[in-house]
This record gives sequence, C-alpha cells and structure tokens, in this order.
Amino acid sequence: MQESKSRFWILIGVAVVVGALVGFGATMLATPAPPPTATFTVVAYHWGFAIYDEDGVEIPKIEVARGTEVTLLVIGAEALSTDIHEEFGHRTVEAWENKTAFGGKTGPEIHDEIEDAEDQGLMDHSVRISGYDVDIKTKAMSPSPVKVTFTADTAGTFDIICNFFCGWGHQYMALTGGFVVS
Repeated sequence: MQESKSRFWILIGVAVVVGALVGFGATMLATPAPPPTATFTVVAYHWGFAIYDEDGVEIPKIEVARGTEVTLLVIGAEALSTDIHEEFGHRTVEAWENKTAFGGKTGPEIHDEIEDAEDQGLMDHSVRISGYDVDIKTKAMSPSPVKVTFTADTAGTFDIICNFFCGWGHQYMALTGGFVVS
C-alpha cells in the first residue's frame, strides 16, 4: 500500500511537471516574433534626396519587406559641414548637366538658384512618402536629424517627395519609386 501511494505521488509530480512544460511551450509558440526593423538616413538637399542604409552606404532607394518597422533619420544638407553641404549642391548641378532634372537652366544658373533659395531662408525641406502618413520636415541648420518610425504595412512602390516649398527647384525634388515595400 505504501508503494502504491509513492507511485501515485510520483505520477502526480510527473503530470504537474509535464503540464507546466506543455503550458510554457504553448506560451512560447503563441508569442509572436518581433517585426523586422530597418533604419535609414535621408539627407534632403536643394533639390534631391540621398539615402543611406544602417552601414552608412548610399543606396538608390529604400527597400523593405511588408511589416518592417522603418525608422527614418532625416536631416537637411544645410545642417552638415560646409564641405558636405557643397557636395550636395554639386549633385544638383551635375543632375542638370546629365539632363536628369531641371530643364531650361544652365549649371551656373542652377547654382545661382540654390544660393538664392538659401539667401531667402528656403533651407527647410520635407520627406513625404506617397501612400503613407509620413511627412517629416527638416529643421534648417539643426545638427540633429528628425526621427520618425512607422510600419511598412502597404506593399507597393511609392515616391519620396519634398512637401515644403524650398525654392525654384522644389517641383523637381522627388525620388520616383524611392520607397519599395515587397
């Protein structure tokens, strides 16, 4: 009889341990994995965008999987060092010379337009992603980027545009297909 009681309590103990392990396993299976994350730096300049991945490598567009938690760090080129700021100005002139934007103006005229915009205080830009509720305004001369985090929940190809008037070339400040969610 004593041996039966011992076996009974051993079986009860084993059942409790097995039940706890099964319950713990079910909890582990029910806990969803955190969404993937991706961080990009976007430099807005007269009149374009430069995008950098988490390693600081410049990329032509942002590409993420649906469900990714995206963080954008947005800064205006005017807030960067003079050398870097001027490099982005040269990009604008080169874009015209390569006929990728800015119809009807010469390289020197484009340079003058950039200087005019800056002289008028038109140094702020914005990063707006079509199809998303994302519209981040840069803060001229602020060395700190503006940060926004959102979930890329709609698949497709979207444009990145400046939604804040920034001078003569504002109408050209667009990156067609700059945000892709697969």
